[in-house]
Amino acid sequence: KRPCDDDILLGELAFETQRFSGAQIANLVNTAAMLAGRDGRESIAHADLENALDLERLGPARKPYSEPRRRRMALQEGATALLATLMPSIEPVLSVSIIPREKYPMGQTILKVNEARELNNVFTRRYLEEQLLMVMSGRAAEQVAYGGDEVSTINQRRLVLARRIVTKLVVAGAMSDDPRIGPRTVSHPIDKGGDRLIQIVPS
Repeated sequence: KRPCDDDILLGELAFETQRFSGAQIANLVNTAAMLAGRDGRESIAHADLENALDLERLGPARKPYSEPRRRRMALQEGATALLATLMPSIEPVLSVSIIPREKYPMGQTILKVNEARELNNVFTRRYLEEQLLMVMSGRAAEQVAYGGDEVSTINQRRLVLARRIVTKLVVAGAMSDDPRIGPRTVSHPIDKGGDRLIQIVPS
């Protein structure tokens, strides 16, 4: 048993780790204790558990990229975090990083999990459209900063994510205003990514 601070939100952590095995949770607590020990503290704080959760979800850090690449990554993550903050339907931003990680080598913006939305698995048109704006904001920022001829493949994974969102809007959700399609379901796609949308916005 590890000593813990009173600020730990057990319900929030329980939801975020609902797919974890017992061994993963034990490793999470041990990692949090190690992080607390590095700061000279004997008691685990909520921030230690969140940082340990990031390590579990993202993997350890990798060697940093070159300065030009980091600038593009910072531009993309900054734009994503800004749009997430401005869009009322999008979950709050928990952290932003351009440090390459084992599972997300191109940086990431992590959003807080909306428990009700995840459990109900219901997404409104406004939410999906705001997600699409957020996901595409990095490419738009890169185009403004470098010009249309100098946009790069750095946001390739987000273009794939944008396609998933558009598929939910138009194909599965029948939310198109295009008169050639109309408000009807075009087909029933097999979404290998599952119904869960964005918690970690990958680059």
